[in-house]
Amino acid sequence: QNTTTSVPGGYEDVISVGSSDPDGDVSAFSTGETFDPEQRYGSKAADAADPQITPFIVAPGRSVQSANAVAGDGFETLSGTSMAAPHVAGVVALMRDNNPSLTPDEVQKGLRVGAVQLDGYTQRNNRSGYGVVNATNSLRVTDSNYISVDNVQTSQPTVTEGETVDVTATLANPNVIGDTASQTVSLTADGSVVDTRSVTLSAEGS
Repeated sequence: QNTTTSVPGGYEDVISVGSSDPDGDVSAFSTGETFDPEQRYGSKAADAADPQITPFIVAPGRSVQSANAVAGDGFETLSGTSMAAPHVAGVVALMRDNNPSLTPDEVQKGLRVGAVQLDGYTQRNNRSGYGVVNATNSLRVTDSNYISVDNVQTSQPTVTEGETVDVTATLANPNVIGDTASQTVSLTADGSVVDTRSVTLSAEGS
């Protein structure tokens, strides 16, 4: 049995972090596994999901500029999952700062849904987990007041003064933790607000 994941990274509720390369692949030194938790940890893990898959997520961990008090300029380039984990910790800190009410389960869900899977993988696996951590995505899907605006279209490409034009857009609330979002959406033309609407959308609604 391959036991590449040590404690505490192999525990179900722990966010285990692997390393990704600048070229968009999992680092050669970054390992993961699929295992039976009860077989490894005994009866204490009887209620844990089987199988367990590590890592949970990956983050940049190769050739990372790191602080070093004894280096000449105070920095050195290092590689390892220890370089990757702080990226994820930083994203979690941003998520919790933006939404202090997030529970541990919601933090994990935000990281999972926000992650961008690497080429060649379509689901969680023991190389890249759920994918590469993405701060922007994870913040958006756990923000209780974020509404995205996409696919803005007008009924005609140009408008002269006095003409009426129809404007359509897709508004969505990508929140995955059940928060209803409310925002004021404004339409501007030549720097002036021409229309304002209040929008309320349920979680994962549009």
